[in-house]
Amino acid sequence: MQSTSLMDLTAVEAIALAYARFRQNQFTSNNLALYLGAIFSTGFKVSHLRHVDDLLVQAFDCGLVSKTTQPKGLPEFRLTQLGMEIIEEVELPQDRLEKREKLDAVKQSPAERNAAPVIIKVNQLVDSRDYRALKFIKGVWTQWVEKGWVSPAQVEALVTIAGKYGEYVDGRGLAGVAEESWRAQYIELARQQKAADRKRKLDFEAEQGRQYHDAMKQIARLKRCLMKWMPQASWPTWRTS
Repeated sequence: MQSTSLMDLTAVEAIALAYARFRQNQFTSNNLALYLGAIFSTGFKVSHLRHVDDLLVQAFDCGLVSKTTQPKGLPEFRLTQLGMEIIEEVELPQDRLEKREKLDAVKQSPAERNAAPVIIKVNQLVDSRDYRALKFIKGVWTQWVEKGWVSPAQVEALVTIAGKYGEYVDGRGLAGVAEESWRAQYIELARQQKAADRKRKLDFEAEQGRQYHDAMKQIARLKRCLMKWMPQASWPTWRTS
């Protein structure tokens, strides 16, 4: 396989990777886009979904996949016999697939230790001007709180960041899926923070609305005063365009 990014994939390469993941099971364009984004470490982007849609249309037109249209939801695809024969010649990026398999295994393996204290400690060590490290730590924290796991590579990076600031942190046993009890208080804090942020936003919008209406009342009051004391003057018509 020559392609090194999702956007460079051909229709044949895309369905070869689809077979590696879904085999003979049905899949949607969203399913495939998410998987390919994970394989090429690009995450989910709308442009990727559009590209995958185009590739599946090409594959369907060439008879490489069959399509089942559902009353609700996206069409589902499955490789045809011709598609199976065509992809036999495609060399898959085994290193990427193996990396993804290892990461999937981490997501199913329980962590031995709570990662929260380590992530918090490393975050406190980092200089406020080290934006890149802070952004990375924030991403790891959000993933741990919302999804409940960290990868070995993320743990290794946290250890490295701490070492950069002259501190040793023990990363052993942190990778994997966290226990629910470890995350419970942080999930609740995140929920409260989101609720507080939403309230602040609504309060700000309400205050902006009140200020606007007060300003309109003052303008109307001024207009009435001018009309009262200057009856001979005609009130100008303000142009709005």
